[in-house]
Formats: sequence, structure tokens, C-alpha cells
Amino acid sequence: DNNFPLTYISYLPCQIELAKACIESNDRKRASDIIDILSKMDMRGHPKELVFEIRKLKMQIGDEATGTTWKTAAQVKKTPAKYKFYFQPLGDANLKALEEASMIVSSFFGARAVILPALPMPQDPDCFRKTNGMYDAPALIERLAVSTELPSDAISMVYVTGENVFLGGVGRVGNYYCSEYGASILAYDCYTYFNRNLPDIIVKETIGLLVSGYSCCTKTSCASTAFYTNDTSAIQLAMCEECQKNYGKLDFDEVHDKLYNKYISLARKNVKRKTDSNMEVQKWIDEYKAKVQAALKKSEADAKGKSGINPEYLPAVEVSNPAPGLSYSYYEFEKNRLRAASRLQYLLPQKTGTIPGFSLESIEQKEYFGIIFSGYVRIPSDDIYTFYLSSYGGILYVDDRETINNDHKGSIVKRTASVALKAGLHPIRLDSVRGKRNDLCNLYWQSSKITAQGIPPELLYQNKEWIDEHVNLAKKAKKEPEPVLMPDKGYRITIAKESDPDAKGRIVLGKDNWKGEKDCSVEALIGMDDRGITVTIDVEDDHLIGDSDVSHENDSVEVYLDLRPSGKRNYNYGRGVIQIIAVPYFSEYMPDTLKFYPQEWNYDPKVDGATAKSSPLPGKGYRMQIFIPYDGLKSNNYTPSDTIMFDLGINDHDGYEGEDPFKQLMWHGTSNNFQSPKDFGKIKVQDCR
Repeated sequence: DNNFPLTYISYLPCQIELAKACIESNDRKRASDIIDILSKMDMRGHPKELVFEIRKLKMQIGDEATGTTWKTAAQVKKTPAKYKFYFQPLGDANLKALEEASMIVSSFFGARAVILPALPMPQDPDCFRKTNGMYDAPALIERLAVSTELPSDAISMVYVTGENVFLGGVGRVGNYYCSEYGASILAYDCYTYFNRNLPDIIVKETIGLLVSGYSCCTKTSCASTAFYTNDTSAIQLAMCEECQKNYGKLDFDEVHDKLYNKYISLARKNVKRKTDSNMEVQKWIDEYKAKVQAALKKSEADAKGKSGINPEYLPAVEVSNPAPGLSYSYYEFEKNRLRAASRLQYLLPQKTGTIPGFSLESIEQKEYFGIIFSGYVRIPSDDIYTFYLSSYGGILYVDDRETINNDHKGSIVKRTASVALKAGLHPIRLDSVRGKRNDLCNLYWQSSKITAQGIPPELLYQNKEWIDEHVNLAKKAKKEPEPVLMPDKGYRITIAKESDPDAKGRIVLGKDNWKGEKDCSVEALIGMDDRGITVTIDVEDDHLIGDSDVSHENDSVEVYLDLRPSGKRNYNYGRGVIQIIAVPYFSEYMPDTLKFYPQEWNYDPKVDGATAKSSPLPGKGYRMQIFIPYDGLKSNNYTPSDTIMFDLGINDHDGYEGEDPFKQLMWHGTSNNFQSPKDFGKIKVQDCR
């Protein structure tokens, strides 16, 4: 009930489940009451996934329970075309994050957002306090007002810096300082300390400043709420009904007048009081103006240099009778089974079809799913187009080139990329994996003539041929693989067979419950010839698991090699030490793939030309064959001399009721092989020939 003390409802999981139950029983009013109370709580310290869940429920039931329609600022009242939003980076500002934020702001307000050339921070005693190593917020914003020229079409000016900023009597500025008439300083240093998403911070504060002024909305899901109670990465930016009313009353001309005239006038008055009492302040101002002019000249020279380089405009393609809409293929999977959008194109989809645009409204979705949109986009005119992708896991292809890769990140990631395109039709494709059904995937674009927005459906056309081609390839991949032959010669090893005298000791994970030969056992042959190293492994296993897009989460084979000469071997990974995971044919998401794992940040162990192939055994199990060519080893590794250090691991995911399903057999070392090669076994090269 509304009169409950908030401390009584602080256990969020129960309240969230109760709200869901109310929705299922059609008691949406009570569900709305529960979520409204939770929305008033300070969400700092609570797990992010629970905060996201509250916002999603708020967005879901707000429309039906209270009649609220959540809208962007542009949907409520479009910003007049004569006004723009400006961002002024100061010092060593994060320009990439600013680019992403400016596109979101542009789309939300329906107006152009401009990033000005970066300016230095003033270092004189009036603005910078050496005693605390911070910049004085009011002094800094006044200095910028009298030292720089505010654009005449500005309706918002946000100075963005990563430096420490403080407000006298209040202390460190935790997010922004807003001047009396609108210009603001956004200091994000404390957010980066807590590893927050910088574009989100910039967007939230810009929206909050214009829509709500000094005070922020208290509704958790509202775009103009304080940032620490919200995070735009999980929901589409939108305003609650109250903020919509406030924004609808906004007089843009009045806002512009306050910023362009009153802000400048007030700043000059304050600065004049300082210069009258301290003549050195004027000297500091003049010195800073000189630095600003130098920075602007350098920026202008750099821009001219770049403008002299003609971008390579990608040509349009000819498509006969293009049909409107987009083609799509839809995939379903269990939780955490598929995290890489790059794997979708190799799978058989649950369904295919056409859809008007980059939207899921007409597709019934499972909780965890993936989708590929394939089609063409009609480019209105020759220009440089900037694309923005915010997704849980997604890859954008423009003109059959990978343009933005947010793949396999495990959380919402935002990135931008620019492409020079000729007018006409260009292939476009978006592969997207959703961790949960409500995880959004937002795609925007903009150019010199288009403000940031979603790609209009009327500019999109189907590419059914691409979908059909990849469905056919996926069907072929499902066929029984060709048999892999076991070589006649090589060094033979066994694991967990009756002939292995130390079988139990080789089972390094889950050994207490291992059933030995009846469950899983291994026989392998390590061969070497003039071409390279061939490792062939027979795995007898009565239950094969291949339902993950993470290599070691499938039944799979791990091969460890230390090819360094004996005099250079030690207990550390480095050049010449390789860990490979090979995934067999029955894997749903990555059949017959090799994964090289780098254990050193500055060393890539990948071997060009290395291959993996597998086939079923006559009984139960599989045969895996890995080939590592000497030609590939020579470029970044050593080739075998007299001896090699070797180990073989078998990942088995049978599991038993109530136990961790992952178990591993090792030939010589331990489950810590990935940390150190000290327990690899020694094999003579002559025994492998």
C-alpha cells in the first residue's frame, strides 16, 4: 500500500515478482502502485538488473494502468529548426562519447546537435584551485562566457569535461553545475570512476536541464530524471506525462533569450566585479582568450586539412523492382546459450518473413532470441552518413562491410561509425542478439541534411535472396560430416580407459563422481610430418552437448602446446605457448571451429592455416582432428625441435542432478593449464613421426 514505509519494501525481487503477478491477474492498477512506490526509492547500491526490470515494468504498465503515453521531446513539441544543441568539450574530453551522445540528443529533441572544437582548461588561480586540485564551477562558466563566442542559434550549451570541478560551499560537483540562465558544466570524472556509461550521462543531464531545469523528475523511468536513479542503456528514452506537460509549455524563444543574452550579461557583470577588485583577473582572462584563439585556429587548420581529402564514396547497387520493407530471419535459444550475433547467419531460423522497418512490433518473440534484418537502404544524396547502434549484441553491415560491431559484450553497448555513400540503393544488414526480450536494439543515422533519427521505413527494401542463401547454407551444415580417419603413426595417449593406470588422477574436475570408461574416455594420436602437427582425438561419450556459443561451454577438446626450445621454457605463457579449444560438429552454434586463447596481452597465438574437423564415432562419441601447419607457426611461434610440451583436455558437460554440469579430463596437467604451462607433459618429436 502507498502508506507502507519504504524500508518495508526494500527487498526488490519480491516486489518485482508481485508486480508481475498482478499484471498476469489483470490487476494492473495494483501493479502500477507497486512500481510507482519502487520508483521513488534511491536505486544506488541495488543490482543493475533489478533497476532495469523496474523501469521496464514501469514502461510496460504505464500506458495501460494510468493512461500515460511515454513520448520523446520531439513527439511532444519539436524544436524549431532555427535552434541547435551545442556541446563544448573542455580539456581532455571524451570526444567519442560526445559523438554518441550528440546523436541521441538530436534524435530525442528532433534538432541538430553540434560538437564545438575542444578548448583548453584555464589554469589561473581564479578558475583553478591548487589547494584542492579542482576547478571552480561558477568561475569556470563565467570565464567561458567572456572568452568564447556563444553560437547565436544555441538553445542549449553544455560544457563537458573530465576534470574535477567543485562548487564553493557545496563541494565536488557530482554531475553538473547549471548557471542561472541555462549554460551548464557537466563534469563526469566521478562517473568514470564508478565506470558509468558516459554517453548516457551526457544525454540524461542535457534532457534534464532543458525539460526540468534545476530540479529533476522523480519518476525512475523518465528521461529527465537524475542520472543516478536511471540508466538509458536499458530503455528507450521517453518522458513521463508530467514532464511532457512541462515541456509542452516551454517557450523556445524565451529559453534562447535567457541563454544567449541574460547568461552572457550576468557572466560579464560578475567578471567585471572581479576585475575591478583584482587587476590580475583581466590579465588571466586575456591569456586564456589567447589560448582559446590558438586552439580554434589549430582546429580550423585541421578541418581544412581533412576537407582537402575526398572521401571514398561507396557506389550504389542496381536492384530490379525492389520491394518495400526488410527481410528477416528469427532465431530462438535458451538463456545464455547464444551471445554472439556473428553466429546467427550459420543457424537455421525458426521463421523468416518481411517487416516494414527495423522494428519487432509485428514479430512474436521468445524471451531470448536473435534476429537478422537484411535489405537495402535508399540513400537520398551523396553524403557522409553516421550510424549509431545501441544494442545488447549486434553487428551492423553497410554495403556488405562490417560498420559497427557491438557483438558479444554481455551488456548494452553504444557505438557510431561514418560511411561515405553515393545516392541510390545500398545493402544494409543488422544481426542482433537480445539477452532478454526487452533488451533494445536502437539504430539511428544522420548526415549533413538529416538530423539523427531512425531510418525511415519508406527508404528500406527487402533482400530475401540473402536470407534464402544463408538458410540453405545452414541446412547443408546440418548434414552428417564426412568421416575423419585415424592416422597409422604417432604418439598414442589414453585418458580414463582401463589401460590408463592413473585414470582417476587425470580427472581434475568433478573427479569424485566421474564414472570412467562408461561415461567418457579418450584415446588420441599426436602425429608430425613435413607439413605440420596433427592431433586426432577419439572421445567416447554417451551424451554429447553442443548448445553454447562459448567454446568451452560445449563438449569440446583443449590442446596445449609449448613449442619453445628446452632452454627457453618456463612457467609463463608467451611466444610459442598455445591453448586451443576445438568444438566438434554437433555444436549448434560453432561446429568444427578452433579458438586460440591469448594468455599474454601483447602476443597473439593464432596460427594461420590451422584447421579442425570432426565426425561421429561408430559407437557413442566423436573424433576430432586438429591440424597445425608449420608455415603458420613460423610467423608468430616456434616450430618443434627435439621435444615438445603437450597436454590434452576434454570438456564434458553431462552433469548430474544437483551438480555443476562441467567436468574436465586432463592427460597430464590440471585445470589450471590455462594459467601456466608448468604441468604439460614432455613428448619426443621422433615418437610422433
